[in-house]
Amino acid sequence: MNPSRGMVPVVKGTVIEPPDTMRLKREILDLRKRALPYDYIADQLGITPEEAKSLGMQAIRGLGGDEINDIELAKRLQIEQIDAMIAGIYPKAINGMFEAIDRMVKLLDAKAKLLGLNAATKIDIENRLVIMADQMGADIDELREIAKEVIAGYPRLGGS
Repeated sequence: MNPSRGMVPVVKGTVIEPPDTMRLKREILDLRKRALPYDYIADQLGITPEEAKSLGMQAIRGLGGDEINDIELAKRLQIEQIDAMIAGIYPKAINGMFEAIDRMVKLLDAKAKLLGLNAATKIDIENRLVIMADQMGADIDELREIAKEVIAGYPRLGGS
């Protein structure tokens, strides 16, 4: 177990990235927030486009905390971009500049949509009808017909 005899000592703990890798990830993320392409970022930082994309994806994954898919990565990046824009106009908005307030509201709305905060609540009508039929001893087909008639009377629910 002597390192001088060719044996490598085992060290337990967290692997810490070299400072230059951490710096690159931060720079890539900052440039991606400005919607710059990986080819351009690679040229600016003196690395290959593949390295830029790999480090950029690692940086974005680090924002989310856990394993997420590509769609979630794209959403996360857009949220970071929106947050950067909000930070830029925030001082003007809180000082009452109406154009900045209007833009701030639009950015906050876009962020809420990405996060699913504006999503309509979905109700599983079929499941509820089955439960009602079971509890009331009613005919499920009759309940389905009643539900169709009710929905038809409300255009927002898909009726005419």
